Amino acid sequence: MARNRAASVKHGKRGGITVSLTGLDELIELLGDVAPREAINIMTATIGGVARGMRDEISEGAPSDTGTLKKSVWAEKKKGDRNTVVWHVNIGGGGRKYDAWYWRFIEYGTGPSATGAHASPERPFVRPVVMKYNADMDNIIREKFGVAFTKAVQKKMKKAAMA
Repeated sequence: MARNRAASVKHGKRGGITVSLTGLDELIELLGDVAPREAINIMTATIGGVARGMRDEISEGAPSDTGTLKKSVWAEKKKGDRNTVVWHVNIGGGGRKYDAWYWRFIEYGTGPSATGAHASPERPFVRPVVMKYNADMDNIIREKFGVAFTKAVQKKMKKAAMA
């Protein structure tokens, strides 16, 4: 497996955040040689598992006054090219019911120019999760891949037994 995997954080449109996972090309190619049709499904499940795990940890770590911030963390599968699996973890935006547009002020603080009631120190809840995933990405991918691969094999065996 490649060692250049990483999770990165980007500020998206309308106040959202996007966490992207990269560096899985070699694994997709390896699976594609063995079982091309199943490869993309297994990788989608693997990356989806990572994205949902990040979503859950970010949501758990988010400060909860009204609960809107916790509820505004979501993961979605995006359309990539033929051999690319793309999932985004977002906060706010997207025309959703819960839109915590203010998450940045909590994550990064309001800055040195804010005074009085508007001053707020940073309370990171996204960056620690991203750093954790970056540090342990190989093990996390291996674990999620194992689950997805096992499910795919079980499904294939069940289908073969029924035929």
